[in-house]
Formats: sequence, structure tokens, C-alpha cells
Amino acid sequence: MKHRVLSLALAGLVILATVASAFAQVAVTSNGRVDQIVGLSQTEAVPAVASGTFVPQVKAVDFTSASMGTTLVPYVQDLDAYFATRFGWRPSKPATVLLYSTSSNLAGGLQSFTGGTLSASQQARALSEPAALVMVTQGDGLVPTNSFAILVNTDTDAASQQFAILSGQINAINASLVPGATSSSVGSSSSVNTGELSQSQMFNNAMLLIQESLAKQYANLMMTDLGGNNVPGWLRQGVSDSLAFGIVPGTPLESGLAESVARSQSNVGMLPTLSQINAGGFPTLLSTGGTSAAVGEGVSFLSARSLLDSVSGTQITSLLSGLGAGQNFESQLQSSTGFNLNSLNTQYQSLIPLP
Repeated sequence: MKHRVLSLALAGLVILATVASAFAQVAVTSNGRVDQIVGLSQTEAVPAVASGTFVPQVKAVDFTSASMGTTLVPYVQDLDAYFATRFGWRPSKPATVLLYSTSSNLAGGLQSFTGGTLSASQQARALSEPAALVMVTQGDGLVPTNSFAILVNTDTDAASQQFAILSGQINAINASLVPGATSSSVGSSSSVNTGELSQSQMFNNAMLLIQESLAKQYANLMMTDLGGNNVPGWLRQGVSDSLAFGIVPGTPLESGLAESVARSQSNVGMLPTLSQINAGGFPTLLSTGGTSAAVGEGVSFLSARSLLDSVSGTQITSLLSGLGAGQNFESQLQSSTGFNLNSLNTQYQSLIPLP
């Protein structure tokens, strides 16, 4: 598949001098939501681009998606500034954010950049959110081989509907986590009635979900760049959830996942431990649906948030780099952060909301 790409950012985006200027741009283009990025001083200088690291570019693959560039170019600049300042990290390979106007166009990009190696289930998983991260094994002259690409579906109608479906799904799951509830609605694809929302509310919901998904995949990019395939699934999901929810508050999963944990603890009386989740694999809510996935992802999210709140950014990158070098996860967690699975399992429970 040949891509017709409209460049929205020249090679080497201009780095914003301060985080404060980044906030000012994003507040204008995202209805004032992304200016709530946490953990940064508004006067803290963004680190210069170090040798051997890259600043992400943003490119539109078709004319329809190009209109989203006015919003997403400054947003990606903010993500770059945030990760460089908090974690001291920028990608070690070229990274491109590609904007598509439809999910079918995005699916074509997935197949093209991975050389057609994705199975149907892998494609379905990648398309379950507005953004997907791929390692480009087959470049096309515009996106280089052996680079990172985050593919973004900018279809706001589809994102608005997906926002409603996620709201309905997590609400149905949480409704089932009360005494005497039936399981018939668990994992339901029922959604919030979008007919009750104004066009501006629907558009705002769509942008929240697109920006949250892009933030998750940028966090995944950091974890893949540093830790390769050795980052446990629960930690990968938990860290990406926690960072994205902090950057883009107000999407269905942030409060919904925490509520799943609270209701499970209160009404079922038992939560999976981190050791169990770490040993038993990690089905996410988006990939499998259902109560156990929602509770598992909720525990992972709250555990990662507790970890991120307790240690420095360099301790997180030390953990990820150790995993990338092949170190044992539990040993590296202890040496990099001072936590083990049991102590982190105890600490995160202070973040469980009252049911």
C-alpha cells in the first residue's frame, strides 16, 4: 500500500521552550482538557534533544485527516515535552504519528508497515482503540524501516460512538458487581444514548478518546523502546492507563476501572493480587470484556499509578531498561524502585475509591 502523506511537521519539530507555552497551545485546541498534564512545573525547561534520540513527527495520510493536524501537532509536541521532562526519555528511533481518516485506511497501514504479518486477531486488537503502535518493518520512503509509528484514526463520529460503547460496557460491568445482580449484562456492548448529547459534547468525547488513546500509545512506545517485549502485560497496561488518564481526564475507563476494583472488593470480597496477575497473564477489558478483565485492568491501573506517584521518572526508566536488558522482573522492580509485588499490592489499595 502506497501512502499519500501530507507532512504536518518538518523533520525535527521545534521543541517548545517551556511547558507553559505547550499548555497554552493545547488549551486552545482541546477544550481546555489536556492543560491538566500533571507532574510538571509550568516554568520547567524542556530538555534539549540529545544525540541519538528523536522528536516525533506528525503526518496526515489523506486530506480529510489533515484538518486534525491543527489539534494533534501541538498535542504531540506536549507529549514529547512531558515524557522528556518527567522521564528523561525520547525515542531512540524515528517516531511518526500518522493520521488516518477511517479505520479501514488505518488497517491498511497496519498491514503495510508490518509486511502483512499481523493476524486477524492482532489487527482487531490494534483497531480496538483509536490509536495503535507498530514497529515499522517495511517502510515506504516516508516512514522509515526500523522505526516506530503510531497510527491514529481521526474519525470523530467513530470515536464518539466508541466512547459511548465503552461507557455502556463499564457501566454494565459495574452494575453486575452488586449483590444479587445477574450476569446477563456483563460485557454487554450497550452504550450511552448519544441522542441525548449535543454535537459539541459528542465531538468533545471523541477528542478525549482520541487524545487518551494517543497518550497510551506514546507511553507504550517508551516502554517498548526501553523494555522491548519484556515488560509484563499488566505493567504495560497499567502505566499506559495511568499516564493517559492523568494527561486526559474524563474518559469512561478512568473512574470506571477504579469503581470495578472498589465494588469487587466490597461486594465480592476478593481482589486478584499483583502476584496472581503477574503470573497468570493479563486479559484487558478491551480485548476480552467481562468482569474479571475490568477488575484486573483496574488493579493494574491503580498499582501503576501508586508506583508512578511514589518513585521518580528515572527510576521508572531504570526499571524498563533493566527489563530490556533481560533482567528478572521482580528483581529489577526491587532494585530500581524499592518495591516488590507484595508491597506494591498493599500500597495501591489506598487509591481504591469508596464504593
